[in-house]
This record gives sequence, structure tokens and C-alpha cells, in this order.
Amino acid sequence: MTLERFKNQCLGSLEMPEILAKIYQFEAKHHFFCKDFQISVEEISLPIDDVFTYNQYIKPFGYTGDGLTAFWVQENKDVENAPIVYFNSGGSMRIIAKNFKTFMQILTLDVEICSDMFKIKADYKESEYKQTYIKWIKKEFDLDPVCDIKTDERYGYSKDIINIIDEAEMLYKAKFMAWHEPFSDIEDYYNDF
Repeated sequence: MTLERFKNQCLGSLEMPEILAKIYQFEAKHHFFCKDFQISVEEISLPIDDVFTYNQYIKPFGYTGDGLTAFWVQENKDVENAPIVYFNSGGSMRIIAKNFKTFMQILTLDVEICSDMFKIKADYKESEYKQTYIKWIKKEFDLDPVCDIKTDERYGYSKDIINIIDEAEMLYKAKFMAWHEPFSDIEDYYNDF
């Protein structure tokens, strides 16, 4: 898929942030930089009453092994600073990052984004281009990687990831739940994992 086609399918008439274009181009050269994540446009499968209106604000941009990630674009249409929502294949959702830059930091942990939210497995093997990605986001955007879990404690949760999610939820969870209510009863879908 070309960058232009991705932009049209993902964002339509909204302006594409330079940071999203750059990660799209990075992934084209270094496909395996994070477990089961790829830039992709997928459809969200939720029982939504007004799909047309919903899709004006929810813009999927990434596929994970267990679901997808999307921008929640608000009235100001600022995609780069839009919060990131994770939707799993079972229908639950959660705000996981306050903007795209913090989402890019999450990807440095190199774990599958899934219902078991960013848990590092005991049999973890580093993705081929993880280190290349870490160096690239530092050089391009001055972003540091999230703190990893010690090698001898390879099973558990990253405190940095928990802090990123907590900050995003503090800023956006109540607003997102109120916004989502006309589309479906979010209490049935929002999952604190």
C-alpha cells in the first residue's frame, strides 16, 4: 500500500502528521521492529448505531495480533495529538496513550499489544529491528524508549507503560466514555485489563 493510499484510507481529508508518515516509511524498510504490530487500516467490529459518524472520529492506523490501534480525533481534528485507543478483537477497548509520540515510545518495549496489556513473556525474543527503531525515534523525534524489565525478570509489566496508560486515561477516559455513549454502552466495552 502506498503512503498516499494509507493516508486516504486512514485519515480521509484530515491532514497526515509528519510523524505518522515517517513511521510508515520506517516500517516499509524495517518491518519487524515490534511484536505483532504493523501500520495498517482495519475496520473496527463493534455494534455501533451510527457507523458513519463514529468513523469520522475513530481512525484505525495499526494492526496488532489481538486487535487494532486507532486515533480518537476530536473536534479540533489534530491527529498528531489525538489520544490512541486500543480495540481488541473481542470488542473491548482502552485508551493507551495521550498522543502518537507516547504510543511510539510504547512500541519500544517490543511486546504484543493485546488484552493482557504489554505483558512481557518469559520466552521473549527481541524483534529484529527493535534497536534500530529505538535509535531512529531518538534521532528523529528525541524520544526515549520506555524502561524495560530487567533481563532476569522477563515476566511482568513495565512501570513506564503503566504510567503512560494512567496519564492518558486521566486526561481522556471520562471524555471518551461520554463521547462514546451515543454509539453504544461503553461500560460493556471499556476494559481496564
